[in-house]
Amino acid sequence: MIEFKLKNILFQFNFLFFTVFLLLLMFKHSFYIFSAILIHEIAHLITMSFWGVKIKNFSFIGAGIILTPTDDFRPKYQDFLIAISGCFMNFFIAIVFANINETFALCNLYLGLLNIMPSRNLDGGTAILKIFNSLIFLRILSFLMIFILIIYILIAGFNIFLCIITYFLIIDTLL
Repeated sequence: MIEFKLKNILFQFNFLFFTVFLLLLMFKHSFYIFSAILIHEIAHLITMSFWGVKIKNFSFIGAGIILTPTDDFRPKYQDFLIAISGCFMNFFIAIVFANINETFALCNLYLGLLNIMPSRNLDGGTAILKIFNSLIFLRILSFLMIFILIIYILIAGFNIFLCIITYFLIIDTLL
């Protein structure tokens, strides 16, 4: 892991982040994928700054970024809105660009859908935990989502995006 501090904010780069970054560069539309990720994270930052939340830590892991606030003493609705802001920005961008640039719109749509999933490591799971404060409820939702995804894949046919999401949810739910 590479770490450095800049203006009292710790930046951490996990080596998996660089691996995923290099793998994404192999895709034809990697610029759109990186742009969607950047838009997603900027939405979180804007929402955090709106509520006056200071950042303690930026952790670059896998294909995403974890923003750690300096304190945890906020109303639950603020944490909920911070958690879902990235997904909703991706959905908004997908709608705006649907007739302008379909590829960019789809990258934003898929990123928003992925992150809204009820996994404790994604925004959807974080939002659910902030509101209901129940890991059991989150796991029940995860199993329900896995069941829905598997049924959909069996009916609609193979879709690599849905298969990856289903696999991720199964692993995350069982751990």
